[in-house]
Amino acid sequence: MQFFLIDRITAMNAEFALGCKSVSQTEEYLHEHFRTTPVLPGVMEIEGLTQLAGWWLRCQHHFEDSQIATLRKLQNVKYGRFVHPGEKVLYRVTFRKQEGPFYVFDAVAEIDCSDVTSPPQAPSNDSPSVPMESARPREKIVSAKLTIESQMPNDPEVATAMRQRLQNFYEHCLWRDPTESDK
Repeated sequence: MQFFLIDRITAMNAEFALGCKSVSQTEEYLHEHFRTTPVLPGVMEIEGLTQLAGWWLRCQHHFEDSQIATLRKLQNVKYGRFVHPGEKVLYRVTFRKQEGPFYVFDAVAEIDCSDVTSPPQAPSNDSPSVPMESARPREKIVSAKLTIESQMPNDPEVATAMRQRLQNFYEHCLWRDPTESDK
């Protein structure tokens, strides 16, 4: 079973990618995770960061190669607070280095703690150099160092079909111009 843990990718360049996920009460994986108080499982938070790193990798290669991005190493994992249905997770992955087929990222997931009516806040001195979607109040839910391995499918026909499906999915479902308002 495949879970898509990114609703949108809002920014991407050669150094970083930003994405978000609105956690809904209808998420299948919430039903058995603390039934009386459902929370987003920590492993799903890591999976969301891994998926964003995978999209970054594919986009940097212009979808020419049909990379399968696989999490190979997870280091320095630090969890903050729980994520509940109705909250929005903001993901950020920052590319650090490549070692052969391995790509290393610093990864952070945070909760947007503001409501729609609260004004943006100026970034603090300890803010990361890569901006999130806005300067609104946030709480860190997880941070980690991810090592992703880029693998290619063995069958060229599978690779071509996969590349086309991934590119279409990215262009039509994930990428949203941050200057466009949500409807």
